[in-house]
Amino acid sequence: MVTLISDIFQCTLEYLGIRDIVLSSKLYRNLLRELNSRCASHKILHLVAEKLVVGRAKICRESTYGKVVGFYKGIAISRESRALEQYDTVIKDFREQCARDISPLFNEIFAKLYPKSPLIVFDATLWELHHVNEKKGALKQLLLSLNVVRRYLTDLSTAIILPSMEIRAFLESFKNRIAIISWLHRMQTNHGLTIVLDPYADRALTEVEVMKADTFVIGLLVDDMFSRPFATYLMTLLRNLKDCERRAIVYKGHVVGVPREINKIVEILLKVRFEGVSISTAVEEVMGVDDKIKRLAREAAKYCNMGKAVDKNVVKSLMMELGLDERYYGKVLSRVRKLSCWRE
Repeated sequence: MVTLISDIFQCTLEYLGIRDIVLSSKLYRNLLRELNSRCASHKILHLVAEKLVVGRAKICRESTYGKVVGFYKGIAISRESRALEQYDTVIKDFREQCARDISPLFNEIFAKLYPKSPLIVFDATLWELHHVNEKKGALKQLLLSLNVVRRYLTDLSTAIILPSMEIRAFLESFKNRIAIISWLHRMQTNHGLTIVLDPYADRALTEVEVMKADTFVIGLLVDDMFSRPFATYLMTLLRNLKDCERRAIVYKGHVVGVPREINKIVEILLKVRFEGVSISTAVEEVMGVDDKIKRLAREAAKYCNMGKAVDKNVVKSLMMELGLDERYYGKVLSRVRKLSCWRE
């Protein structure tokens, strides 16, 4: 059963004896922008919880007036307003003044109730193998990965192993709660399944494993400029992760077309875990144009291996199957025309 962050937030509030919360005008406006005006109560609580965890919001005990905008499992959610209803708990933007800040107590209780699984661990062991431009790409993907995690969980579900000074400086440039650890085993609270994602692993990841795993280890690796085909395997050897299971994310029997970006790998895992979709469906939903073109070229090559010809009709059929827009037709042709079985 999937535990929603809004449920943990609700339980924390009830533990503190709080059943009514008011969102300050400033915080409420910010939430509306981030939620694109979709005001589902559980989404509001999730986003507020995330902000409290990283210190971008605070819970204040002070008298204020509010108007109810939603309910969630016994918790009334109001926005600050010149209404008749008076409340004693207001959640504010971190830059606003607070009469009595109880955020430290909230965060302490919230962390104790927070699920220990799944944990997304980024391993920076091989960071110095990167070219300077690859490092920039890896940091961007790390930030995008954190944004993906925050859609389903909070920063408390993330950790990074032995980050370099560059990575530490990057993390200090914005508010976050990514745990910095020196060894993976210190983060594991039980002997559950730990999976290392590796495109060169002998076994394919399954939906059952995604649902059961306590920890997912992803190498903070980018090989845009230089190919490092067995870097993840080297990482597991250096880390002595013998008890972990190496798995490849496979799409319809092959890794070709599966996105390599760290943030997209995280998104695939969390889509399967929290939305209940298949790995293939999750891959299709996060595939970029280049991923689809690579996959199409492989599927076209299979026609050659079977002694069949590839023509424009075959290409258009494959494009439709992969959800590729017609505007990429020229780009696709430049790839498949190189095949020996291509026919005009």
